[in-house]
Amino acid sequence: MRILTRLLVGILVLALAALGVVVLLTQGQPLVPPGQPLSEQDRCWAQQWVRANDPRRRPDGAWVSLTLPEDEAELLANWFISRLGPGQAQVRIDDGTLTLEASVGLPWNPGGAFLNLHLGLGVVDGLPQVETASVGGLPLPRTLARALVERALDGLTRARILESVTLTPGRAMVVYTWRRGAVDAVGTNLLAPDEQARLRLYQAEAMAVAPGRPLGEAVPLGVLLSRLLAKAEERSGMPGADPVAENRAALAAAAAYANRRLVRDLDAVEVARPPPMHPITLRGRRDLAKHFTISAALAAQGSSLFSDAVGLFKELADANGGSGFSFADLAADRAGLRFAELATGDAAGASLVQRLARAGLVEGDFMIDLQGLPEALSKVQFEREYGGTQGEPYLALVEDIEGRILGLRLYRLVRGRPEGEG
Repeated sequence: MRILTRLLVGILVLALAALGVVVLLTQGQPLVPPGQPLSEQDRCWAQQWVRANDPRRRPDGAWVSLTLPEDEAELLANWFISRLGPGQAQVRIDDGTLTLEASVGLPWNPGGAFLNLHLGLGVVDGLPQVETASVGGLPLPRTLARALVERALDGLTRARILESVTLTPGRAMVVYTWRRGAVDAVGTNLLAPDEQARLRLYQAEAMAVAPGRPLGEAVPLGVLLSRLLAKAEERSGMPGADPVAENRAALAAAAAYANRRLVRDLDAVEVARPPPMHPITLRGRRDLAKHFTISAALAAQGSSLFSDAVGLFKELADANGGSGFSFADLAADRAGLRFAELATGDAAGASLVQRLARAGLVEGDFMIDLQGLPEALSKVQFEREYGGTQGEPYLALVEDIEGRILGLRLYRLVRGRPEGEG
């Protein structure tokens, strides 16, 4: 069930990233009206269910059959939404069909906007198929939704993971075989074959990021970026090569490595245990490296608005009962976005970043220090001290972060580019 949930969420995220207009898709009224808040007992049950059914606790090759009644599926959906912010979900399971509708409140919009989602699934030959899908009231073409699902399902099938899905009135049953790297297998198959090949090349380069260093020793993000983007420069010199496309793949590989994800060989008989990987750090922290690389990878695909919105939503969700709002995390998100805009905005900028990478990037080139960036702010603290995301103190600090990023060596060199070089 965890795999299927990630698949469905991934489809919605991909659709949003493609549209790149999250704010424009919001609506003033929720599709699903607010219901009874989750009780502490409900939250405990959901947490225990997720923990008990986490496939990572199972041995490789384990055969799993999960049966989930409609009311429990709806409770789990509402628990997941509650971790993001205000919202409500409804799940209906009939004979051969499942309908998920959800309204997610956007906490950065004090006017009370909602992102309304609808997904209708059917079952064909024991596997789910998208029947209807809409985001923000706008229907997604069935061909687009189906293409995404079919490629994801093909990844699950070729990796011999998903066995069958059965939907009966009020009940869903999923049968799968757990294999290491299952989520990576799905993600790999969402890529076009040529993109898979390019990413595998950069993945192999990332795996050799620190020859001679003891396994487990942390590697600064600047070292990883330097190696991958220097490789991008080498490949950009080949006939017909595009430095922007090479940098885009390099940033995707950097995000995958920093977050311990792999481009999988779907046709392998077994999904092998991942090879040893070094922790990647930024300003000495793994979480900042993850924020930077994910933001950069999203922005490199032309979705800078989506990248910015995802980073902000994550921090606001953390403030609402998570690890707390962190301006350091937000700075890493913004720095990753700006880095990607430079590295993939045009051929001249892409080539400049490649040359600097060959000479060696250090984190001070692309990431500010953490001085003056508060962290672990609760929702109450964030509202009181910064006035929310529309308050003057918040906007002033974000403007300061942006100015500090653009004052880094990398961007000073860009402004000093000779005329005619972009």
